[in-house]
Amino acid sequence: MLSQPTNPISNTQETNYETTTNTITTTPKKTTNTPLPTNPDEYHKDIVQENKNYAQQGILPVILPQITVQEIRMMADKPIQKITTYLIPSVLFNCDLRGIEFQVLIDRIKGKIIIDPDKDVKQDLAQVSYRSNFLRKMVYQKVAFDVQIPEVLTTDKIKENLHKYCTVTDFKECFIVYYKVEYK
Repeated sequence: MLSQPTNPISNTQETNYETTTNTITTTPKKTTNTPLPTNPDEYHKDIVQENKNYAQQGILPVILPQITVQEIRMMADKPIQKITTYLIPSVLFNCDLRGIEFQVLIDRIKGKIIIDPDKDVKQDLAQVSYRSNFLRKMVYQKVAFDVQIPEVLTTDKIKENLHKYCTVTDFKECFIVYYKVEYK
């Protein structure tokens, strides 16, 4: 007599399944509700006067190059005669274009959008878009410089022109630090 093949999923066969569950134990963080120490005079400071004090000390709002003077000297393949440090007046605008927020750096000499100050990549103001986003941060730092280029365009004039293409939500005046290398 031939036996019938058995169906592995037959109703008459019993199968035992084991289920495992992973349990994650979390420990709550210990937090304190102690308020941060605050100085009541912090809220009553005159920001304009603070900036003037920084400027008198030589501390300026700057956009620094990605390469330092020391790195330029180390990477030079020929002797360097002189490195001149320029301060280029500029404005860092916070903008909004159709719900997309971005920052645009504009020089106060020609009114061009600065995409990469190290490689001198610029574009016209009419081409402003979220692709013009300037990703570097402005810092307050004491900078030794040789030449400070005087501004030609006021911040208000640039803001007025930029407002034709996008909404300006905030701005900060600053300087771009630029190194010009002269070789022997």
